[in-house]
Amino acid sequence: MGVFRVIILQTPRPVKHYKIKMLASKLKFRINHILARFKLIKIDWSRVFVQGIFFGVIVLLIINIYITFDKGVTTLARFEEEQAKLDAIVAENEYLIEQVKEYDSLEYKRMYARENLNLAHDNETIYYVDRPEELPEIEPLEEETMRIAFNDPATYWLKLLFGR
Repeated sequence: MGVFRVIILQTPRPVKHYKIKMLASKLKFRINHILARFKLIKIDWSRVFVQGIFFGVIVLLIINIYITFDKGVTTLARFEEEQAKLDAIVAENEYLIEQVKEYDSLEYKRMYARENLNLAHDNETIYYVDRPEELPEIEPLEEETMRIAFNDPATYWLKLLFGR
């Protein structure tokens, strides 16, 4: 016959009520002790109110300093952009002043009079070339005339010089 073994699993023992009551009484004692300390402290509410107002003023001043600094950074960036625009405008103005000086010069006036007004000095002769407004259209060459064989030099030179 076989041997049977019986395994008995032990379950944790239930916590007894006296331990729970002891923990609850210790917690109650600590809470009462902390509350008793607060009851002994007398609070001057007017002083708390004044300190609260000072704290609020300090917070508002810090916020105001931050906002002012942020606006200063934005204003500085905008100032630099406007300064760059001003520099570009000053450079363009200097260029335009140079152009005005060039146009006011005697050399430019003489050149303009010769080219556009057909004027000349006393000892010069002016020739007028009558050109049509529209240039005539160039006729396209035939396909055969466009091809030149490079392997035959005699034909090449005849077509090049005489168009045959």
